[in-house]
Amino acid sequence: MCVCASFAGPGVLSFLQSRRQKASQSDSSLEGNQPRQPLHDAMAAQARGMGGGGGREREGEEGKEEREESEAMEQEEGAPGLVAPHGWLHMDVMEKEKVQWMTDISVHPQPSQGPREARFSLEGLLIPRDVSVPAHLGLHHHGDEPEAGGYTLAELLHLLRSAVQQQRVLSLQILARILTRSSRNEFAGVAEGSLISNLLEAGLPVLLRYLLDDSTAAVRTAAIQCIHSLLVSPLEEYLLDEYCDCHMGNMLPALRSRDQQPHDSSSHDESHDRAEEEVSDSEIMQRDVIEGYLRMSLLPRLRYILEVCRPTLPTVTDSLQILARLSRHSTWAASQVVHCPRLMAVVFEEFLPLSWNDDQGPTVAHSRPQVAALKLIQVICAAGRNLAAHLLSHHQLLDVILRYVVPHPTELCLPEAEAYAMATSALRVWRVLLSYGMGSEAFRDTYPVFLRWLQVLASSEPSSLGA
Repeated sequence: MCVCASFAGPGVLSFLQSRRQKASQSDSSLEGNQPRQPLHDAMAAQARGMGGGGGREREGEEGKEEREESEAMEQEEGAPGLVAPHGWLHMDVMEKEKVQWMTDISVHPQPSQGPREARFSLEGLLIPRDVSVPAHLGLHHHGDEPEAGGYTLAELLHLLRSAVQQQRVLSLQILARILTRSSRNEFAGVAEGSLISNLLEAGLPVLLRYLLDDSTAAVRTAAIQCIHSLLVSPLEEYLLDEYCDCHMGNMLPALRSRDQQPHDSSSHDESHDRAEEEVSDSEIMQRDVIEGYLRMSLLPRLRYILEVCRPTLPTVTDSLQILARLSRHSTWAASQVVHCPRLMAVVFEEFLPLSWNDDQGPTVAHSRPQVAALKLIQVICAAGRNLAAHLLSHHQLLDVILRYVVPHPTELCLPEAEAYAMATSALRVWRVLLSYGMGSEAFRDTYPVFLRWLQVLASSEPSSLGA
């Protein structure tokens, strides 16, 4: 009390003393008027009071009188805002609109009036409007249409900004599945317009780039998966792989936007560069997603995730395929990938090692050969002669190729399918180098190895060659 009195003012002290005196007087008057009762008698009296409706009514009247007396006392003594000892503040009034979300909803679809927004399931499937979705599937939520199951694109984009980690991860996974199905044309003729165009206009690429900076690994993994579904098309990659084995297959096409002009340093002046810097990231994303991601420092972020965070094998594969898709955009984009600080060093050291541990399982990603890394190197070399020369001089690319070509695939300490895939990708990279006149001396030295490969191919069946 002495410590409190040293900090409190005289007004506060007088107020507390008056309250204490009134409380003591009321307690003494009650004790003088009513005799003490044993514990079981008091409990029996309380039970009798709770048993009848008249007792509850009297308690409500007494509580109301006590609240009125306490409020009047506070107004008289000039101390508003004190909580009455018998209850909680502002909890005596039922606000029905605040508890309405806890009530049951109708799962029966309403009759449609004209076109309505498409709704998707957790697997990215389109939900028909005339189908009644069971409530136990977890697709109903308290949105604009609580009776309709599923999520619209606007609701998924809204969940990306949620403060709850599970909601962000769930929305990213659903969007990744929707983008994957849309790239396969599964929604053609069912949904009006292009889903990918709508998501681009809504600013999805920018949101994905911001979520890539999240501090939690689950959000980063889901963001990389969504970016991979947005940029990489499995059918497109399959056709390009088949094209590599054809005549002039080392000359890959540039996959940039039709409205985007190729980057040429000789034709760009300072005024054009200043004009490009004034354009916002969202505007560049509308024009070209690849260029927008390169401007928003996607490459340093992927390098940090691969080197420092060390994600799992599926995330590493998605990241390397994203880098390959960025390099397919143009020679300028491939140059940005090559000259990103420490990015190529991480790719060669972690995913194209010259030696690795035999005890590592197939699910280990780092310090183990990855087919997606050799495919990235092939795309970069096909983008330009100077880039191929840079990889040869700075990262010993020829030694990496010979490491996976010279030994028999069964001697690589890898699963058989993965070993043959590594050897095939290394031969494709070497083919690109030979088209530039590079690596010809090593080709002459390893001529017996190529004869062995020709014998293997001649003795193999067409079905096994396709595999």
